[in-house]
Amino acid sequence: MAGSNPADCFVKEKTGFYHHVKVGPGDPAPREGAGKEMKPHVSGYERGRNIVRVLVVLAIILGVAALMFTQENSREQMLLVIGSAACVVGVIVVARLLCVCPHCGKRIVSGVLVLRVCPKCRHDLLTGAKVKKQR
Repeated sequence: MAGSNPADCFVKEKTGFYHHVKVGPGDPAPREGAGKEMKPHVSGYERGRNIVRVLVVLAIILGVAALMFTQENSREQMLLVIGSAACVVGVIVVARLLCVCPHCGKRIVSGVLVLRVCPKCRHDLLTGAKVKKQR
């Protein structure tokens, strides 16, 4: 790349993510991944919240289907209720494992789908920035 104008390149790290580097005249050629788009970083809390959201919706759908679309005490109804219960257990497990404040480490189990700010350290749960007090 000698003699060329500075260019923007993306370099793949060991973690699998790409980061942005500037390549100028005389710089060695960029490593693997040059010119590829960067993967968006998703925090553990955000990933956990998305999984909880999907599991809650699935549990509701399975519960409604068990009540409306099957005969009473049938095998299908039992399987739908067991599936709904498994989704509820999955919500509890995911909330306990992944829904942690990225700044202070506090587990946030209740209010996972609603909270935007950690109740302990007052940092934004998605960006990690300190949130000012609201009056």
